[in-house]
Amino acid sequence: MLIEENFHVIWPLLLILAIATYTDVKAHRISNLLSLGGVITGLVLHGWTLGLDGLLVGLGGALLGFSVLLPLYMLGGMAAGDVKLMAAVGAFLGPQSTLCLLYT
Repeated sequence: MLIEENFHVIWPLLLILAIATYTDVKAHRISNLLSLGGVITGLVLHGWTLGLDGLLVGLGGALLGFSVLLPLYMLGGMAAGDVKLMAAVGAFLGPQSTLCLLYT
């Protein structure tokens, strides 16, 4: 996993989450560009550090984060920005850590 093997690359995720928190509190909105940029950055960092396997791990995390929160959005329990932001988080964390994050 990207974080366990290369902890120094987590700062972009922390920056993305800080910006998302600020804009969500201020305007009740999380930018699509921020979420998409987060997914792309997570995937690029996984691919760069761990190759094709890392890219697949990042993609798996993004899909897991998105798909687990999607039903909550569809039921009206959260906004779409939260779901897309979780996809970005998943792209950084990979599926195992994303699953731990979602269920702790």
